[in-house]
Amino acid sequence: MRNLQHLCSSFCTCDLHLLETMRRLVITTLTWFLLFATLMNVAVANDVGINWSRNSRLKLLPSNIVDMILSNGIKKVRLHSFVGSVARAFTGSGLEMTTTVANIDMILVNSSRKAQAYVAENMTKAYTRLDLNVKTIVVGNEPFTIVDNITQMYQDDVVNAIGYISEAIPKQPSPINQIKATMAHAPDILLSTIQKPSDADFNDNVNDRMVRILRVLNASGAPLAINMYPHLHLLEKNFPLDFGFFDNDSPFTVKDGANTYTNIFDFVYDSFVWALKKNGFGNMKIIVTQIGWPTDGHIYANASTAQRFYKGFLKKMANDEGTPLLPKTRIEAYIYNLNDENMRDIAFRGPSIRHYGIYDFKGTPKFQVDLTMKNTTGGKLAPAQGVVPMPNRWCVYNPDAKIKEANRTGVLLEQFQIACDHSDCTKLMYGGSLNNLTFEGNISYAFNDFFQANNQMETACDFKGLGKITVDDPSQTYECQFPLQIISMIYSWGQGEMGNILAARGANAVVSKTSAASLIKVSGFSTIVVPLLLSALVL
Repeated sequence: MRNLQHLCSSFCTCDLHLLETMRRLVITTLTWFLLFATLMNVAVANDVGINWSRNSRLKLLPSNIVDMILSNGIKKVRLHSFVGSVARAFTGSGLEMTTTVANIDMILVNSSRKAQAYVAENMTKAYTRLDLNVKTIVVGNEPFTIVDNITQMYQDDVVNAIGYISEAIPKQPSPINQIKATMAHAPDILLSTIQKPSDADFNDNVNDRMVRILRVLNASGAPLAINMYPHLHLLEKNFPLDFGFFDNDSPFTVKDGANTYTNIFDFVYDSFVWALKKNGFGNMKIIVTQIGWPTDGHIYANASTAQRFYKGFLKKMANDEGTPLLPKTRIEAYIYNLNDENMRDIAFRGPSIRHYGIYDFKGTPKFQVDLTMKNTTGGKLAPAQGVVPMPNRWCVYNPDAKIKEANRTGVLLEQFQIACDHSDCTKLMYGGSLNNLTFEGNISYAFNDFFQANNQMETACDFKGLGKITVDDPSQTYECQFPLQIISMIYSWGQGEMGNILAARGANAVVSKTSAASLIKVSGFSTIVVPLLLSALVL
């Protein structure tokens, strides 16, 4: 009996030890799994950055932009402009940065001597002094897109520039010598006859130069950079709209051997993979330096379609889905764009190129999405802080203007064209959200956009007597939003997410304010007092 009791006791003790061991093993496994999942989530989020381009009449404060980026959980940013105030705003932010040598600046680096000087001054000295975490520099943005309209000399400058910059960087001290130089290209450098990705190769106009560029990239270990405009690629290939989205529920697909393509992103990406393979660079990495969906200026462009695109795109990135040709491949990509650019040239990409921002010009989100990819079904964009609108004053068409009736229409059209040439009327064009406005509505919208772009100066609402200033919002009359310009940005640099970083470093917040009020004069009222009063209230 005692032996039996001892046996039972031993068995129970062993069983308890076994259970405890198993319990600890499960907890340890789950802990490591959750830690791994968390790290993977952070890593994936870090591979999706955002473009910030400033080709706009109104520019949000750089310090405010940095806080918007950080507040949305983004860790990477590509800058198209690198002037002093922009660079300084990123000091100490920790953001991984990609900078750009603009096409018009190619002449600054078209010789070995010039490139050495440029790298030493604009990269080594600037990045080190400002404590910037720059990993990549894009030398030229789509320089071959308008190949038929540029000179032979310019084309050679483009090729030489990337070579000289790539030679100059390794001669710099660490960590500058680790920066990779690349060049961004659009899909129009590929053959236009592509019906499936395996058809792809570089077109005859650029093939020789692209091979020379690829040799430079390959020698330095740099990736090829590509820009995508999904909704435009659909039209070019005569593909249906649903093929532009990652939740494509249409029966349309593209078969390419053993691979099936269900969306335009995979189609374009793998087309470049094939082009690289055919030219002997099959192992070269590809980064997507621009990818996005516009919200206006095109029949496919609105906030709803943009939100649908980004939700699918971010989910794809979060899951490391890769492409049919490169499954389970992590892709580095940069959303285009943080904000709208109402001064972009519409000749080559159409009116929609001015409406790629996920924020409008005031820093207000156009739709909601989680850029950290932690919530692929919802999410919320952080709005800009400290944005102050101009006074409630609009410029509209004056039907009571004293002008000969026979001349009225001709003069109106003339003034309408002048207004649009110096402001942004792309929403009024075919495919735009306001192309159904009445004749008078079109005139009033154009007049007001010009008026706001010129800081509400009275002379900017003359139009040979056909314009008039009103304090009654015309948005109700014409059933569309008539925008107000921003008068000032009131923002404490060092608040918000940037403030948390500075506080962790023991730094003090620095107050930085700018105002356009001194440029504005309004009859009977000086708007200079407005931002000052608001500053007192906000700060």
